Amino acid sequence: MTAPVRINFEAAKSEMSFVMPEGYTRENLPAPLSNEIQLHETAAEYVAVLRFSGYASDDKIVEKKKQLFT
Repeated sequence: MTAPVRINFEAAKSEMSFVMPEGYTRENLPAPLSNEIQLHETAAEYVAVLRFSGYASDDKIVEKKKQLFT
């Protein structure tokens, strides 16, 4: 698995995205083995992150969000 991983939770569905290291493009990434996996590019952005292990439960998300904003 690559890092960082981005997870988007919505009421109807959730999505997990893997950020590829610099130097990779859509042309030189391996083809997905499942048609449920889609490759797409997003605009560059600056973000803040905290590293932690384990499952991102609702309680852990709240705790880590507080750490980011204090």
